[in-house]
Amino acid sequence: MRLINIAVFLLLATVSAEIAEAQTVTLKDGSKVEGTLTGEEGDKFIFETASGVRKFDKDFVVNIAFDRQPTEVTYDIATTGTPTPKIIWNGLRLNFDFYLKGDAYKDMKNNFDFYRIVFAESGEFNVVDNAHGFTLGYIRRGADNSAIENGPQFQYIWAPDAKMQLTNFTSQATNTIKTEMMRFTWHVGLPTPLTRSLTFLTKLDAGWLYGKMHETADSAHQNWNGGTFSVSPCMQLGSQKSAGRFEIGASYTYIPQKSSNPDFETFNWTAFGYHIGGLWLF
Repeated sequence: MRLINIAVFLLLATVSAEIAEAQTVTLKDGSKVEGTLTGEEGDKFIFETASGVRKFDKDFVVNIAFDRQPTEVTYDIATTGTPTPKIIWNGLRLNFDFYLKGDAYKDMKNNFDFYRIVFAESGEFNVVDNAHGFTLGYIRRGADNSAIENGPQFQYIWAPDAKMQLTNFTSQATNTIKTEMMRFTWHVGLPTPLTRSLTFLTKLDAGWLYGKMHETADSAHQNWNGGTFSVSPCMQLGSQKSAGRFEIGASYTYIPQKSSNPDFETFNWTAFGYHIGGLWLF
């Protein structure tokens, strides 16, 4: 519930971050025009001004001054030899992730039931639906909403807990198995603008996962690692004028299987879920 409250706060904070970023365009004839750079069309810059949308030839633009300076402005030399600005923003993404419990402990449950029947004991094996986590990433992207983004990403996941309870004539034994994972990946975001303030974003990442499974009743534990990837289609709310963007969407994360050992059976989790969070550009 606390994570959901934080996510709602992020939505409000992101919407309130709709900051107008005006630019001043200096032309070769010395005139200056104030407006907002909204994109490019061939050899022209597109600006939204108080009098409407205007297009300027790139070789007629001398300078574009930003009220809020981007992280980096590089220059591509066109075939005419005239430098044209290419604007790069840096950004931070914070998402809260929620997952379905799935059948991660299927083999463990089957072994538990077999033991319970053989030794004529009563008991329960339950998987608690509390899988969640968070994702923190750094990105680089262009100024407009159609620009591809990429960068390193870190994710921490608390997988579902497995709770076991066995009861015989003289005693009762209770144990909980906890599983946690860290993912270190490289992220790529492929945007499809739908409106000026709404973008469909396909987020892809791939990298390496480190996992740990341990019991609360004793010191038994097992570590494992392996390759991992995820696919996360989402909707992103925020125009090109926004310093902050709100995101919500679905996710599939591939978790490498943990093999069995004397302490634990196989852990094989298909991680489907959803995420909610935001992106801040600076």
